[in-house]
Amino acid sequence: MMRRSRTMLLLLVALLSVVLLLVIAPPVEDFGFDSDRWTGLSIAMDELDASALWSLSDLERQQSPATVLLVPRKPVSPSDTSRLERFVIGGGTLVLMDDFGHGNELLSGLGIDVAIAGGTLLDPVYCEKNETMPVLSVTLPEQEENSLFLQLNHSSWLEVGGDVSVLGSSSRFSIGDSDHNGTWDKGEPTGSLPVAASCSLGDGSIVVVADSSILINGMVGLHDNMAFVSGVADGPVLVASTHLPDSGVDGGKRVVASLRAVLDSFAGMTVAVAVVLAVTLLYPWYNRGRRYAN
Repeated sequence: MMRRSRTMLLLLVALLSVVLLLVIAPPVEDFGFDSDRWTGLSIAMDELDASALWSLSDLERQQSPATVLLVPRKPVSPSDTSRLERFVIGGGTLVLMDDFGHGNELLSGLGIDVAIAGGTLLDPVYCEKNETMPVLSVTLPEQEENSLFLQLNHSSWLEVGGDVSVLGSSSRFSIGDSDHNGTWDKGEPTGSLPVAASCSLGDGSIVVVADSSILINGMVGLHDNMAFVSGVADGPVLVASTHLPDSGVDGGKRVVASLRAVLDSFAGMTVAVAVVLAVTLLYPWYNRGRRYAN
């Protein structure tokens, strides 16, 4: 009996230790909403007063106008495409930031004649530090008279057509490095290449930027990156976590945070106290019964 009690105590200590480590451990994933790392989003989340969107199904209860920022690190499923389509048609704004091409299936499903090329945009003249960090002039939708400067970082470029408005293009010195070898090869595009574009869908709009990193902590303060995103946004800003990379540590931190939120509520605290009292009162009674049986 003592051995069993000791085992339960060790398990309880181990569980509490894991929870404590998850609470004090810093966020480690790229695009982490609370992460202060170079690749985190904590600054943008604060300045945009943005909220996390953990499931696209929650958009069915979201009133318009509102804006969803989506950085797809994996393809968007047909069901999620339908949810985003209903959101935009109902008056929402979707800002898609992608340089890998994972969002192309979404754009095709929405009937938007835009595609992320997937190669690396190089500009040896108009750049910050090196040619993989181009600087370009952009405008906000329907505000062509106001020009902003967008700082890119290993971005791609867009292939556009139809009723799509180009908001910003690279300089005439640019190279579309399709094979990522760092130099121009025969057949690769050169000259001014679209990087940001917008179009209407129903009562809403879609903005596509061929760079997923313009809002990370290390980039958001450069030139007018924040001003551009806040300018295209309309209403409350929701940052989708659904298609971002997820680490075990940060997933565990979110579970702990959810449990804390439940316990902070009156109902959650009542249940927790009831469970603790039940275990405290029933466990000695259970042990006494076993002793009598033996």
